Amino acid sequence: MDDYDKFRIMVELLTELEKGDLDIYDEIYAFERAINNSGYGQAYFGTTNSDYIKIATASKRTLDLVDIQREVKFYAEYYDGYQAPFAVCEWKQDFLELEDLLKSTSASLYERYQDVLSKNGA
Repeated sequence: MDDYDKFRIMVELLTELEKGDLDIYDEIYAFERAINNSGYGQAYFGTTNSDYIKIATASKRTLDLVDIQREVKFYAEYYDGYQAPFAVCEWKQDFLELEDLLKSTSASLYERYQDVLSKNGA
């Protein structure tokens, strides 16, 4: 499993959990803020209203030229079928740094993420 697969799993998990209980929402929001404040990306997991099925993540080969020029390495967007796609998460650094940011922001979300990875063979 490569970093793009792990990114997809992370984004889908966080958007699915986003409509969970208030404590989980607060932890996801804290992670969004950490991403947005890092200077390396932006995140809006609530954009999807937990509809993670309609999220598209880009692989290294499918990143748009505009994203590459902005130095985006990982990108996920949500398209509801009616309006233009909305950014869910973008990240400009190595994926390991995003994982570390999740771990330092929320140990419980990181643990859930690791559980999903292990179920997917990572």
